[in-house]
Amino acid sequence: MQDNPNVKYRPSLIEENPAILNRDPYHAGWMVRARPTHWDAECGRLVDAERLYVDAATAALDLEIDAVAAAIEARLAAGEDPLP
Repeated sequence: MQDNPNVKYRPSLIEENPAILNRDPYHAGWMVRARPTHWDAECGRLVDAERLYVDAATAALDLEIDAVAAAIEARLAAGEDPLP
C-alpha cells in the first residue's frame, strides 16, 4: 500500500496475534487507522445509530402499511368484509 500520512497500517498484527482482532478490535486489535482529510466537509453526511434505527423502523412500518392496504383492497375487490 502507498505511504499516506493520514493512514496507519499494522499488517503484521494478523500474523503475530490473529485472536486479538476478535478479543479487542477497538483498542489493541486495530489494523488500520485513518484520519479524514476533509472532515469538516464530510462529517455532515454521517448517520448516527439512532437515525439509522428510526429510518429502518419507518421503512418497516411503511411496508407493513402497504401490505395491510393491499389486503383490504383485495377483500373489497372480492366483495368481502375488509375487517374480518
